[in-house]
Amino acid sequence: MRDDVETYVRTYLICQQDKADHQKKAGLLQPLPIPTRPWESVSMDYISGLPKVGDLGSIIVVVDRLSKYATFIIAPKHVTAEGTAHLFFKHIVKYWGLPKDIVSHRDSRFTGVFWIELFKILGSKLSMSSSYHPQSDGQTEHFNSMLEEYLRHFVRGTQKNWVKLLDVAQLCFNAQKSSSTNKSAFEIVTGQQPLLPYTLDSPQSVRSSLARNFSQEWKQNVDIARSCLEKAQKRMKKYADQNRRFIEFNAGDLVMVKVLDPRLSKSPRGRDPRLMQKYVGPLPIMKRIKTVAYRIELPPWWKIHNVFHVSQLKKYSADREDDARNQPSCPQLELTKTKEKMAEAILNHRVTRTAKREHTEYLVKWKGCSSEENTWERVTNLKAFLPLVEAYHAPRTSLSQVGEKVKSRPHTRHP
Repeated sequence: MRDDVETYVRTYLICQQDKADHQKKAGLLQPLPIPTRPWESVSMDYISGLPKVGDLGSIIVVVDRLSKYATFIIAPKHVTAEGTAHLFFKHIVKYWGLPKDIVSHRDSRFTGVFWIELFKILGSKLSMSSSYHPQSDGQTEHFNSMLEEYLRHFVRGTQKNWVKLLDVAQLCFNAQKSSSTNKSAFEIVTGQQPLLPYTLDSPQSVRSSLARNFSQEWKQNVDIARSCLEKAQKRMKKYADQNRRFIEFNAGDLVMVKVLDPRLSKSPRGRDPRLMQKYVGPLPIMKRIKTVAYRIELPPWWKIHNVFHVSQLKKYSADREDDARNQPSCPQLELTKTKEKMAEAILNHRVTRTAKREHTEYLVKWKGCSSEENTWERVTNLKAFLPLVEAYHAPRTSLSQVGEKVKSRPHTRHP
């Protein structure tokens, strides 16, 4: 009896969809191949959402994967893929040449046609992280965290002086010696340590007070930067696998996929997203791409990348005795919004008003769902349901036209 109860609970589909996974993250660290020379392979990422200074509001972080030499490029707040390419050539390619490999997240600027075709022509390989697993580019994430912490330590109250701090930050990042190699990134790339303001002897008396203040400010910023970076490195020095566990799947296995894409997890109006399901599925695995990445067979109407890191997957437990329990009780509305056959009928409509405009919404009855699962959907979300919308309005139009004809028909007296 105990085994039967445990099996029933373990294979209950709703629980598998809704319960959060509290185990250690799946997938042990898989280091990227080590480059054979400096600037052969680089990693890239954006730090965005910074206080806007003029047109500037983001930082492009480029790190050489061998030497760990970091370059911080100030960029416009909404820099495009083309703008990123111009800055990349100006600050990286001009000094170090083209890299063979560029590691990045799946940012829309990196996955767009322009970026992909540009480096296809140039011959550089683009290595991108799997869906919703930016840790694949952990090196740049690490540098981003340290840079943000460094900036937090001594930006002014207005937070507008971060642009001026980047030069000092980059110099100190690259001049700091690594605990593993006992060499700095600057030393690995150039063969020597840079001369810093505090390493040079300066005359006691200076006639220009502006020059004295400038040099003193640089020295102070360098000292603060070095202190901040040392503290940040000590806090971040952990073993990546301490909180991870090994797990693997085979082609054909059924898995539940964690709902991380904002297009998939967007809850219907009036519903708290915190109470929406955590996983969707079951979905079959097509093939194993890497040690910790799998290609999943997704429905064709899901417009997302189909390769997921193993930490976004969990094993699906099927009830082998009662197959009916393996089917979802209701279609995944937020995932199948564009699939017409999932909608059964349009029941009603209404007009809602916001501060700027009016919106027409339709009450949708979904196939296989009770009336409690009916949802109000904006007309902009129902482009795939136009036949249903037209069918909903057709009877009303016909009756209206009949009414008009009856009103316009002349009355005749019967003898």
